[in-house]
Amino acid sequence: MIPSENDEQPLLPEAHSGEGAFDAQMSLPLPAAETGAPFQSVAKRDGRTERFDRRKIADAISKAFLAVGVDDRSQAEGLASAVTIFLTKIHGGNPPTVDQVHDAVERVLLTMGQIPAALAYVRHRDRRGRIRRLRDGDLGAMMGELEEARREGGPGPLDRALLQVRASGDRMAAWDRDRIVNALALETGMNRNVAELVAAEVESQIASAGIQTLTSSLVREMVGARLIEHGLIGERDRHRRLGVPLYDTARILRGLASETAGADPDGTDRALARALKKEYALTEVFSAAVADAHLSGAIHLHDAECVDRLHGADHSLEYLMHFGVRRPDGTAFAGPPAYPDTLLAQWTRFDAQLDAYFSARVGWRAFNVFAAPFIDGRPDDEVAQLAQMTAYDAAYRAATRSHAAPETQIELCWDVPQALRGADAMGPGGEPAGRTWGAFGHDAQRFAWALVETLCQGGNEGLVFPEPSIVIPINTRFFGAAGSGGFLRHAARLACVRGRFDFALDRTPDGVDAEPSWRPGRVVVQRVSLNLPRAAERGKDEPGLFAELDRLVNLAATAHLEKRGFIEELLLRGKAGPLRLLAAEHDGLAYVSAEDAHFEIAIDGLWECAGMLSEDDAERAESARRIAERLHYACRETARQRRIRLSLTANTAPDTARRFAALDTTGCPNAAAMAHADAATQAAEYTPGAALPAAAWNAFERARAEGEVHVWLDGGAVSVLALPEEGASERIVSEFVTKAFNETNCRGLRFLPA
Repeated sequence: MIPSENDEQPLLPEAHSGEGAFDAQMSLPLPAAETGAPFQSVAKRDGRTERFDRRKIADAISKAFLAVGVDDRSQAEGLASAVTIFLTKIHGGNPPTVDQVHDAVERVLLTMGQIPAALAYVRHRDRRGRIRRLRDGDLGAMMGELEEARREGGPGPLDRALLQVRASGDRMAAWDRDRIVNALALETGMNRNVAELVAAEVESQIASAGIQTLTSSLVREMVGARLIEHGLIGERDRHRRLGVPLYDTARILRGLASETAGADPDGTDRALARALKKEYALTEVFSAAVADAHLSGAIHLHDAECVDRLHGADHSLEYLMHFGVRRPDGTAFAGPPAYPDTLLAQWTRFDAQLDAYFSARVGWRAFNVFAAPFIDGRPDDEVAQLAQMTAYDAAYRAATRSHAAPETQIELCWDVPQALRGADAMGPGGEPAGRTWGAFGHDAQRFAWALVETLCQGGNEGLVFPEPSIVIPINTRFFGAAGSGGFLRHAARLACVRGRFDFALDRTPDGVDAEPSWRPGRVVVQRVSLNLPRAAERGKDEPGLFAELDRLVNLAATAHLEKRGFIEELLLRGKAGPLRLLAAEHDGLAYVSAEDAHFEIAIDGLWECAGMLSEDDAERAESARRIAERLHYACRETARQRRIRLSLTANTAPDTARRFAALDTTGCPNAAAMAHADAATQAAEYTPGAALPAAAWNAFERARAEGEVHVWLDGGAVSVLALPEEGASERIVSEFVTKAFNETNCRGLRFLPA
C-alpha cells in the first residue's frame, strides 16, 4: 500500500514528499512488504554517489510530457513521488543505481497509463545512451549494431564505383567515406572513431535510399542530421554549411528581391555574398544572445551583412599629400599629387578604395582646407572647374556603384579649424608649403563657395547631384569670420534645392578640434540600435524601463566587443589579410588602429518610448530627455566597466524604425500601437532616432525640444526638418540656423526640400 501522512512509519525525506499529487486509486506493482528506510543517495555509473533529488525525476517527466504536447507540472510532481515510493519499496534504504531509477520511471509511467510520455522518455533515454557510448568510445558495439541492422533487412554493400558526388570546384568525384571522416575531424575536432561511425551511418542511409548521384551539400546535410540524432549539437554547428536558399537565390538573380531591384549582375553578386556574410556573422561572430536579440528586434546590428567592414570614418586629404596613392597592401603606386587635377584623381581613386572597407560612411574632414594649397594663386575659373570635377566625379561614382556602398560625405569649413590654424601645411608634390593651414583660409573659402555653387546649379537639365553629401560646421568662430553671413545664405540656398546637406552646430568652448593627422579621425567600427518602444513595454514603468535600458546597453556592448574581436583578428593579419589597406603602416603607424575605434549605440523610437510613460506632449518630451540622460550614463558606465569606447547617438535610417515596428506587431502589441503609418507605403514605423513628430511641433519648437535630447548624445544628432512648399528661401533658412545655434541645444540641422 502507499503510505499516507497518518502512517506511523518514518516519513520519506522531504524531497520525496508529495505522493498525494497523483491519483491514489491507480495501483502500482509494489511488494507487500513494509516500506523500508528511505534512501538518501543514488549510485552513478562511475561508482560515485550523489544526493537523491526527486525534482530531477519531476523535471525528466515534465520534459517527456512536453514532448507529447502536455504541460502539467503538478502531475509530473505526483508521478515523481510515485517513482520515489516504488524505489523505496524495492530497494529499501540501499541507494538505487541511475539505471534502476530510469527503469522505475518507465514502469510507473506505463503502469499509470502515461503511454505517450513513457515512449518519449524511452526515446530520450536511448538517445542519451547512444551519446554516452559515443563519448565513451564504444565504437565497436555501435558499428556492430549498424552491421546487424544492415544484415537483417537493409540493402547490400554500397557500390562506390557507381555512386558519384558533385563536389566543389566544378568536378565529379567517386564516393569516398573517408572524406566525411576527414572533414569531421578537421572542422569539428571530433574523435576519428566517432567520425567513422557517423560516416558509416550516412553511407548506410545512402545505400538504403538507392541514390546514385549526390551533391556535397546533400552529404553535409545528411551528416548534420546524424550528428543531431547523436546529440552532437556543437559538432553539427561547426560542420554545417552556410548558403542562400534556392528560392531566395532565384529572386536575387532575377532582380525580384528588394536589395537587387534594378541591380546589374555585379549587384546581384554582391547581394548573394552579403547574404552569406550575414549568416556567418549571426552564427559565428556574434553570440547566440546577441543574434537572437537582433532577429527578434530588441536590437538592430547595422550592416551585419558587412561584418568584415567598419561602419565609417572621417578621412583626410593629407594622407594623399603625404603618401600619394597606395596599393591595398600599402606599397606605393603613385607619389603625392603635384597639381589640382592630380589631387582630384587620387582622391577619387582612394575614395573608391575605401568603399570596400566601410559600410555606411566615408567622410572627408575639412576637405576644402586641405585642397587649398593646390588652388593658391589660381584664377576663379580654375577653382570653379575643380569644384565641378569634384561634384561630377562623386555623382558618377554614386550613380554607378552598388546602392549598398557607403556614402561619400565632405566637410566644408568656412573658418579654418582651430587645430589647423597654426600647423604647418603640406603643399603640392608632398613638399612643405612653408605656411600654416590658417594662411590658406581665403583659398579654402573660394573652393567651398565654388563647390556649393556647383551643387546648387546641378548637372545638365537641372539634375540633383546624389553625392557628395555636405556637412558645414557652424561654431562661434564661424560667425566671427569675414563673409560668413553670405556663405551661410549661399549654403541655405543649397539646402532649399537638395537633401543630403547638414549644418553641424558645435558649441564647444574655444572650438576644440581634432589634431591634424593623415590618419582618419573618429573611426566607428559598428553601430547597434536599441528598440526603445519595446523596452518601454517590457519595463512597464520608468524604473522598469531604465533597468531594461541598462540590460540593452550591456547587450549592445557585448555585440561591439564581439565585432571588435573579429575586426582585430582581421587587422592583425596585416598585408596578408582582407583589411590590408587599413592595417598598412606608414611612419610606424597603422592607418587604422582598433584601440582608437569607437562603437555607437543608437536610439530609435524615442518618441514612442516616451509615449508609453506620458501622454501630454510637453511631459512626453521631458520623458524623452530623461530616457536619453539615463542612456548617456549607462553607456559611460558600461564603457568603463567593459573597457570599450561607446558613443551614444541617434539613428536616422527609417528602415530600422520600420523593422522594429513590424516585428513588434506580433510580440509587443502595446509598443506597436504607438507606431504610425508611413505616408507613402502605409507601413507601420516608429519615429526614427530622437526625432519628435512634425505634427505636434512647429519647426523651431522641434529643434528646441530635440536639442534637449541632443545634449546627452555624443555625436551624429540631427534634427530633420521639412521645408514648406511655399515661403522657403535662403534668407529664412539661414536665419533659422542662426537662431537655432543661439537659442537651442540642437546639434545638427538637415532641411528636406519640398
